[in-house]
Amino acid sequence: REENARMEGKKEPKKVTQFEMEQQKLKARKAAQLAQSGDKRVVSEKDQEALLLKENTNENQDVDATGVDGVMKRLEQVDITGKEAEDMNPERRTKAAHAAFDKKMMPILKADNPGLKRTQLKEMCWKLWNKS
Repeated sequence: REENARMEGKKEPKKVTQFEMEQQKLKARKAAQLAQSGDKRVVSEKDQEALLLKENTNENQDVDATGVDGVMKRLEQVDITGKEAEDMNPERRTKAAHAAFDKKMMPILKADNPGLKRTQLKEMCWKLWNKS
């Protein structure tokens, strides 16, 4: 019989257990009760906007960082008492700030002093950096 069904391209009906029949009846009863009660669970646009625009109360004002890496970095900067921890690598930030200043000032100095060599321009830039 199965071979004939396969050859004809027809599927044999799936057997349904007693448990599955009870589950189907239960679902049908619940659907009928919902239809009778008229409970559609529809949220009005006003309520939906209120839910979406609700302020995030989980936000901690003490740590201003986004993402896991940023939070971990920020927490490393704060010690147990909540005070700012000692800066671990101040020379890195100074070096980066000087590089940015150098990048900004070199074209200006080069335009003002076109005959100077690069090392002389760097020296002038260093003097300006120390003045500021």
